[in-house]
Amino acid sequence: MAMISLAQRIHGAVHHAEAEPSEEVQAIEEQTMDLFEDRFGATFGELTGHDH
Repeated sequence: MAMISLAQRIHGAVHHAEAEPSEEVQAIEEQTMDLFEDRFGATFGELTGHDH
């Protein structure tokens, strides 16, 4: 549950925020999504139906 929650939050911070995210936040999102895929064997978009 923690990984799903983290992925949702960082996804929102990068893709749905009003302001442009910093490079640091974008890097964290990329690493989080890599870890998510390693853990679940599918991308965040594949499992949630929400992909950009």
